[in-house]
Amino acid sequence: MRPEVQAAIAAKTAQQAQGAKLVSISTWLLVGGLFSMFGGCGVSFGLDTGPEPMIAGIGLGVALIVGSAVVGQVGRAKQGRVI
Repeated sequence: MRPEVQAAIAAKTAQQAQGAKLVSISTWLLVGGLFSMFGGCGVSFGLDTGPEPMIAGIGLGVALIVGSAVVGQVGRAKQGRVI
């Protein structure tokens, strides 16, 4: 096999591995966002601290979930699985 072809195959494999890592990171960001949203609500109601922790938790959770969606799409694109 020619060296150019081998280099192209190696580059594609590296991109797929990087894409898989990004998809994994996206999953953890989603989980963190959900915990932040529900955790903020739980702290607010459980400790009777007012609406501030709930608002902060929901805001942080939404930001993490949106970031998760972007990272996931980039990861899937690197794997060649664009939706």
